[in-house]
Amino acid sequence: MERPNPARGAFYAEVMAESPDGWRPVFDPDQMLRSRETWVFDAHWEELAQVRCPALVVRGLDGELGRAEAQEMVRVLPRGQYAEVADAGHLVHYDQPETWLTAIEPFLDSLGDA
Repeated sequence: MERPNPARGAFYAEVMAESPDGWRPVFDPDQMLRSRETWVFDAHWEELAQVRCPALVVRGLDGELGRAEAQEMVRVLPRGQYAEVADAGHLVHYDQPETWLTAIEPFLDSLGDA
């Protein structure tokens, strides 16, 4: 379980809008719930195997994505690479922006050679 993190305030400011009766998500909740059904039950391994561009799987060590699943994603991706960020949950770039940048820079630099 992720621990509370005040840095998430910036994230929530981007995805919420104030209305007369309080704050609401800027997306349609029904559509999000329908989408979530497929996220939970469909692994999408076949689709990952079709990705032909370089792909970086970044995992926050405190997030809900397990190491084994993230590494399996990298194995299935034809040009997949893997990076981990400590003290970060699912929203790695909000939880640890500087460490996230350090983790992705080598991947981005390698694209210049591709």
